[in-house]
Amino acid sequence: MPVPYIAAWSGEITTDADLACTDLVIRTNLVTGGKQVRYTDERPEDRDTNGVLWHRVPDNLGRGEPHFAKIHTGRQRRAMDFGLCQVCAGPAQVWMTTESMWQEYRAVFGPAAVSYPTFDPPVCLPCAEAARAYCPAIGRGHLYLATRAWATTLIRAHELDPVGERLSEVRTLRLAPPGAAGPDPDLLIARALGASLIGPVVHRDPTAVPGLGRRVQIAAPSPTAATPGAPRRPRTSGDVPPGSA
Repeated sequence: MPVPYIAAWSGEITTDADLACTDLVIRTNLVTGGKQVRYTDERPEDRDTNGVLWHRVPDNLGRGEPHFAKIHTGRQRRAMDFGLCQVCAGPAQVWMTTESMWQEYRAVFGPAAVSYPTFDPPVCLPCAEAARAYCPAIGRGHLYLATRAWATTLIRAHELDPVGERLSEVRTLRLAPPGAAGPDPDLLIARALGASLIGPVVHRDPTAVPGLGRRVQIAAPSPTAATPGAPRRPRTSGDVPPGSA
C-alpha cells in the first residue's frame, strides 16, 4: 500500500500540548500595540506571505510507522501551495473528492455555488487510480473536479484569545485581500492550507479533466477572513508563553 506524501509518520507526530512549548511566546507588537504569537527563534519560513505563523512539526518522512489518518502540516501545505500530488509529491493533474463530501456541499450551498472548498491537495492520474484501490473513503464513491481556476483561500488554525492568552481549538478561517476585516494573522498558528476550486464541473473519468485550472490570487473580501499582507517583523517585547497567564 503506498503511503501518501502528506501522511504523518509516528516519528513526527505532535499534539496540541506541543503548542505550549517554551519556543512559542506571546509578545506585544510595538507597531500595532496588539498581541503576537511568535517563536523565540523565529525564522522567515515560519510565516507565510499573509503573515500567518505555521505550526512547526518534525520532518522525518519514513521514520516509524505511517499514520494515514494524520496529516503532516509542512508537507500538506507544500502540496497544496505548489499543486503537487498528495500521494507521490510529483506534479498533480486532477482534483479529487469523495462523492459524499460533494453531495453534502451541494445540499448546503445548492447547485449555484461558484466554488468548492477543500483541504485535500490534488493528485496525479496514476495515484488517483491507486487511491481508488487503497483508500476506503474514495472506494465508496469519488468524483473528479475540473475547475476554471483555484486559489489558496483557507487555513485551519489555532487562534489566540488576546485577553485570556489561550489558544483555541483548530478553526477553519477564510483568507481575504488586504484591507478586509477579519482575524488578526498575528494571533494565528496554522495547521493546514485549503483551496477554493472555482467553477467546479464534476467528471467520472479523470482523463476528461484538462488539469488543475488556472492558479489565481484571492479576489474578493470576506468578513470572516484573516487579512493577508507581507509578513510583519516589528520590534516586540514582553515575552509570555501561551497559556501561562
